[in-house]
Amino acid sequence: TEYNWGNDNTVSGAVAQAELLAIFAREGVDLATRWVAPGAATQAEKGFSLFLNYDGAGSQVRGDSVGAASANVDQVGAYAFHGNARTFVLLTNKDAATHAVALSFNASHTAAWKLYGFTGASALAQIGSGNIAASTLTLPALPALSANLLVIPDDDEIFRNGFE
Repeated sequence: TEYNWGNDNTVSGAVAQAELLAIFAREGVDLATRWVAPGAATQAEKGFSLFLNYDGAGSQVRGDSVGAASANVDQVGAYAFHGNARTFVLLTNKDAATHAVALSFNASHTAAWKLYGFTGASALAQIGSGNIAASTLTLPALPALSANLLVIPDDDEIFRNGFE
């Protein structure tokens, strides 16, 4: 139940921390204890903030894990959650290059979305927004070495079934 692999002041440590929290949720882990809490203003703290205060106003990722898949998990990780009348999609870019990410949902729908994220050089902030009116959404430039949270308010029940 304990973990800590260090690297709290590196962006790779921050991205790994965010991805680990998503993996814990996906796998149904009930308890995981980090050996030492990350220090204030460390890179690793950003990984927790993405789940606990992604918009700077106290908004949190809450809900159940739903199906998500990545075509190349070694480059871009994909994890999804549904709850609090929202769908949350965590996208981690573990590569040193930006990547376009194409999301495919199970059915067409209409909703507004916001994208929050951080890199080693940038603080957690809203980095994009838009509308979706189809069964696909492309994010054209997921920053290199970053963790990003797509937040989509519910417009229907489509998201309960997951996406690829």
